[in-house]
Amino acid sequence: MAELTKVEKIKLERIFDMGGGYVLDFSNRTFEDFFLDTLSVEIYNEKYENEYSGSKANRMREFWRKESNYIVGKCIIELLDYSKAIGYSYDSKNINEDTFEQCYKTGYRLRDEVGVAEIDAIKPIEDTRDYKLLSESIKNHIIKDQPEAGLDRLHTYLVGYIRSLCVKHKIQYEKKETLNAIFGKYIKSLKKDNLIESEMTLKILKFSISILDSFNYIRNNKSLAHDNDSMVSYSESILIFNNINSLIKFIQEIEEKIDLKNKKTQEASIWDDNLPF
Repeated sequence: MAELTKVEKIKLERIFDMGGGYVLDFSNRTFEDFFLDTLSVEIYNEKYENEYSGSKANRMREFWRKESNYIVGKCIIELLDYSKAIGYSYDSKNINEDTFEQCYKTGYRLRDEVGVAEIDAIKPIEDTRDYKLLSESIKNHIIKDQPEAGLDRLHTYLVGYIRSLCVKHKIQYEKKETLNAIFGKYIKSLKKDNLIESEMTLKILKFSISILDSFNYIRNNKSLAHDNDSMVSYSESILIFNNINSLIKFIQEIEEKIDLKNKKTQEASIWDDNLPF
């Protein structure tokens, strides 16, 4: 259940124009599409019905009542962004900019109270059903505050991600190689191409190789991957998730820089080819 105060609910209901059973300018279809596209939630599932009616506003209230702080906070932020994008007018409802900003703060407060950072770094590696299900499974364990149950999935995800980067950069590896061994090859490639700016960053990345070696052990002996006698504790699972997610986020930023550089090089090449002399 999301930790919304009574005053916060009143302000949100006014902002989202929920008094008559509606939510902003959504039809049933666009309301359903919004939740699927932004949150991967089926808002017309019977889970979000209540004893009074299945209106959009009541479904929203049930969503607030039944879902976690993180996903409700993300929903609030997305809805506020949407209302601004469509130019929704609040003048006739006497809603000022301060109220709008207070609702944003509510959304940020809820979203950021989750114990695991950089959740959104876990996104599909490739546009396939398998990878979508894998990333959603990991996020669901985080959102439900069950990080211990998601460690084996996180390991599977990271193996797939690092392998995909090796393919992208033509780094040779064998499937039998461990996660830390493959990651070591990837780091060598970054160093060779001068993509790491500081010696300290390089040291942290090299140290991450030994961390991933320990992650192999955790996955095999302390997670739900096998019928193990015990699992990593909740607090240690949070620590592992935060470190791995931070590493993934950094790698994603490096890859974005590489892609941007390659794009500029390609555009420059096309421009040169089109010169008439």
